Amino acid sequence: MEPKSTIMAEEVRKEIIIKNPSNRKVLVNTCENGLIEPQLFLSSAFPKEIAYRLLGLVKFPDGNFYPKYICETVSEPSLVLTGYPSYEEGIDVINRVCFELTWQEGMLQAGSVKRSDLKYFDYRSEELSYWLASPGIYGWYGNNHFGPGNVISGVTDSGYGEILQNSRCFISGYLPVRPTMVLNSKVVKSPLFDSLVKL
Repeated sequence: MEPKSTIMAEEVRKEIIIKNPSNRKVLVNTCENGLIEPQLFLSSAFPKEIAYRLLGLVKFPDGNFYPKYICETVSEPSLVLTGYPSYEEGIDVINRVCFELTWQEGMLQAGSVKRSDLKYFDYRSEELSYWLASPGIYGWYGNNHFGPGNVISGVTDSGYGEILQNSRCFISGYLPVRPTMVLNSKVVKSPLFDSLVKL
């Protein structure tokens, strides 16, 4: 992928298809997922051609704006997170799986969808379920839910959790991950610039 380093607002694509980098693997260790065995993710977790759609423009510390995209699919298999290790490591693991399986030249940033991204697209109308690389705490029928947030068929929640006697928390859940990426194309202000969503 070789995007232009600078583009006009009119050139920002609403949809983009990126070839799967392939031949990659990510090992999630037991100290991260809380399982008895590590979990292995391969490039085949995503299709050979990965479709993304535009979320909007994100402003970087240098003051420039770049287009941010969200993947149209989720990983297969799901990422399992359970136990106290996942409560501590879950968000980093979610981001790492997305980054290592999708990042390539032409991207400025790659990672997982976050809770703050949800307001920029109609996630409630989608049938997709996935982890969010953001913390979540919710009350539900007298139980508290802790750990990384998630979206389950258009409803936000978090991994199920409890407060243990030693004041630690544990979570449990298995959901896919959903990547996002920022294209390394600085968007120059032009007549259509103000019409694009700013994240």
